[in-house]
Amino acid sequence: MAADSLFPIFNQGVGYGIVIGLGGLFAVLMSLTTYALQRYMSEVQDSEMYLTAKRSVRSGLIASSVVSPWTLSATLLSSTNFGYSYGIAATFWFGAGCSVPILTFAVLAIELKRKALNAHTFLELVKHRYGAPGHIVLAIYSLIYQIFISVNLLVGGTSIFHLTTGMHQVAICFLFPLGVCIYTFFGGIKATFLTEWVHTVILFVIMLVTMFMMYATSPHVGSPGRMWELLMAASEIRPVEGNAEGHLLTMKSVYGGLVGLTFLGGGFSATVDSQLFQKAIAADPKSTVAGYLLGALCWFTIPFCISTTFGLGAAALEHTPACALSSETVAVTILVTYDFYRSYVNPSATGKELIFVSHVAVVVYSIVVACVAVGLCYANFSVSFIVTAIGIIIDGAVIPSACTLFWRKQSKYAVTLVPILTSIASIGTWIGVAYHREGVVSVATLSGFYPCVAGNMLALTTPIVLTPLITYIHPENYDFRNFEEIKLVDDSSIATEAESEMAQEQTQNKTTNAQAVTPIQIPEEAENERVGLLRARNIALGAALFIAISMTIFWPIPMYGTGHMANITGRET
Repeated sequence: MAADSLFPIFNQGVGYGIVIGLGGLFAVLMSLTTYALQRYMSEVQDSEMYLTAKRSVRSGLIASSVVSPWTLSATLLSSTNFGYSYGIAATFWFGAGCSVPILTFAVLAIELKRKALNAHTFLELVKHRYGAPGHIVLAIYSLIYQIFISVNLLVGGTSIFHLTTGMHQVAICFLFPLGVCIYTFFGGIKATFLTEWVHTVILFVIMLVTMFMMYATSPHVGSPGRMWELLMAASEIRPVEGNAEGHLLTMKSVYGGLVGLTFLGGGFSATVDSQLFQKAIAADPKSTVAGYLLGALCWFTIPFCISTTFGLGAAALEHTPACALSSETVAVTILVTYDFYRSYVNPSATGKELIFVSHVAVVVYSIVVACVAVGLCYANFSVSFIVTAIGIIIDGAVIPSACTLFWRKQSKYAVTLVPILTSIASIGTWIGVAYHREGVVSVATLSGFYPCVAGNMLALTTPIVLTPLITYIHPENYDFRNFEEIKLVDDSSIATEAESEMAQEQTQNKTTNAQAVTPIQIPEEAENERVGLLRARNIALGAALFIAISMTIFWPIPMYGTGHMANITGRET
């Protein structure tokens, strides 16, 4: 049956109803939640609350905030496509390749909390340590990443809604960010956390329901044993090149390994994303480790389960008759507010002025992203191309960013030059390999596994050589205690207004509100907290190493070495 005869499945009214209705529902609910917290929980929406949630978010919300923004349309679509094309090895390596960077980031998050308790952004630390040149370079890399991911979300969602409902692509690109813009405008980063929790719950419900339908109640599959039989038959009809004996159920897969390397590079690019650091800054110090480790483990299940359900399901049934954007928005808002406006335009900005700039940034960013997405949709760029190319462009900033927190000798020359030199080399390699193999440079040839792996791996490893090489020309000896010079924003004007309003309604709450505005920490308490964070960092490092090694060596390599098929039924293979 031709695809044209299957799509669109729904009419345009259904599409507009979903996009406008659900988007409006989330905007209203999150805005009402923000109002309720202000009205009944004495929560003052000053700049510290709007942009850092006063560093009070617990592990459950942290975990869901890790899962939701990483669950892009590209995650679901690409993992499903790779599972269909290359089998179970590709689905495993896709999840593992992206989970390892999240585990690594847990260690970076704890170190940031330990060394700079009052930081508002990671880039604030970069400027404090290196000055304007290094700060501007890493800020640009972070902004590029956020635009890439936001556009990726819009392009993927637009493609799906255009295909299934026939909605106009331009309309979708501008309607999708509208609800996000509204609740982020009013609720800031806390509204983002709450929304991402709801997204994650809905996602897991859908995932579990579809898994049970496929493997338990479907008349076409109905059991793991039947799925195994169908995939064995499908492997005979369509053997997979590079897989052991052409089977879909084997971990010995050339292209499965290439998928893992590609998304390992793409995943590590996220460690320069200021929204991930922003979640760490907003986290309660005691909850950071648990939140990120839990988030990494939970996230792994999503592409693995989705792709084994839909990707393998499509492969099994092919020859039978049966055949969240808000995180990046608030991250860019904070980047513009603190790292551009407060750093270079108005260093003495008050909390009220920062919130105004934040509101402007939310609106402008939403419009810019929508415009870029429209252009990419008409240029026929796919979500897979965007998500595989991002590591090639961004990964040069990963090592310099990490060394900002861990290596006192790294120089401002290294943090400024290494990302730029690496990006030039990796992009050149990417294009060169594509031309060498195919004789032409196009979106199709640049999307090939070998050019993508070459570009991603060069981008990830070149700074390992360049960073110490450039640093030792003129090494520094930075004292990390200097990060303690970063102070909280003056929100006294907002606090005074809030107190005045509350006093008129509930005089008895005035004292509570005043205490909630500016959390003051006794030096002894702060030192005890740092000691606890050092212990937590070591725990995070050990856990991240153990889980990463388990995912990439202990679990898959023995199965790869045997060349046998995954045995899900107890049968001999």
